[in-house]
Amino acid sequence: MIQTKALVRSFGFKDRHQHWLSDGLASTLETLRQDYEKAAFEDNAENAFYVSTPQQSFFLWIPESLKEKDEGDYLVDYFRDKMKPCGYYNYTSDERRERLSQFGLRIIRRHYLKPLFRIQANSENNKSHYGNVFFEVSNDGENEPYFIKITANYYGGETVMPFESLIKYLLT
Repeated sequence: MIQTKALVRSFGFKDRHQHWLSDGLASTLETLRQDYEKAAFEDNAENAFYVSTPQQSFFLWIPESLKEKDEGDYLVDYFRDKMKPCGYYNYTSDERRERLSQFGLRIIRRHYLKPLFRIQANSENNKSHYGNVFFEVSNDGENEPYFIKITANYYGGETVMPFESLIKYLLT
């Protein structure tokens, strides 16, 4: 059974997120950057996967340990906010609960962002366009992260920036 609802953050979550931005963000981004490089360029990451096709690219990261229970959520919120100056808007944010078995539960919280304007093929405006972008964190019922995923989808006829440049932008 799958249940989906709008993702709403509490004031307490937002306060903890602000604290994490100043105290925890840099070390998390550095760990994520190292694991991305292993997955994308060395093909030897044990806890990260990189896939690229003509229609979609994604990077999936399975954190070995996070310092705070909501750190995966803080990270995807940080990515969402970082995309807004690039001409993206938050199309939807939702939470999906999936019953995996009689005792298992997976919770996926995601942000789906779209560019403000649909870009035409070979347009000069493509310089900051990565396609539609998803940020999601998947947790078990105890809020322990299974994975964090960054995805970019592309439509036919669009010329977009390389996925690697999106990752570089997000991790710096």
